[in-house]
Order: sequence, then structure tokens, then C-alpha cells
Amino acid sequence: MRTRLWNVLVLLLLSVGLAGAEPGAKLSRKFDAYVTRAAQDWEVPGLAIAVVKDGEIVFAQGYGVRERGVDGEVDENTLFAIGSTTKAMTAALLGTLVEEGKIGWDDPVIRHVPGFRLHDPYVTREVTV
Repeated sequence: MRTRLWNVLVLLLLSVGLAGAEPGAKLSRKFDAYVTRAAQDWEVPGLAIAVVKDGEIVFAQGYGVRERGVDGEVDENTLFAIGSTTKAMTAALLGTLVEEGKIGWDDPVIRHVPGFRLHDPYVTREVTV
């Protein structure tokens, strides 16, 4: 359920143009209302959204509470345990780099991360993106 919320929020952020926003940009009231309503509909106690462009935070905001039934609002500094969702995010980001021609799926990892090392030197040389 939380993964669906994440996916919808990312797509919506891109569609409203926040990814290209200038530093200090604010969410539209319509988007803010959408996030609040989605969190209620999907029974998500709290979430945070951050958009980073060129190394600068252009938007960060928390919604809801850290834990259902416990005081403590979510803010832009709240840390969440996100489990295995980072694998999907990493794959999506790598896919973007592949689409842009900056890397290839079959490229050795050490071509792009020279300090990458595994226990077995053969595997270090052969493992691909």
C-alpha cells in the first residue's frame, strides 16, 4: 500500500513540474490537498516528500504523524524505515541513465565505480550494472 502511494506521489511530482522547480518552490494547494487526501484514503499515518535538483533541496514537507495514535508530527527531517523499496528506486534511476546513454546495462560496475570491490576479484571484474 505504501509503495502505491510512493509511486503515485513521484509521478504526480513529475507531472506538476516540481522536478524542474527553482529552489524554494512551494507545492500548489491542489497537490497539497491531494497528498493529504491520498494519505487518508490509504490509511498512511505519515509521509514526507523531498525533491532535490542539482544537489539542492527545492521542496521538503511532512504530512501526518510518525506513528498512529502517538503524538509526533512528520516533518521534512523525519526518518522512515523504507525497507526494500530502495532496490526499485535504484533500478529506476539506473534505467534513466541507460535511456540517456550514460551507462549500459551490460557495463562492468567498476567502469563507473572504480572503487567497487567484492571478495572475489573475478566477480568484481565481471559484475555488470
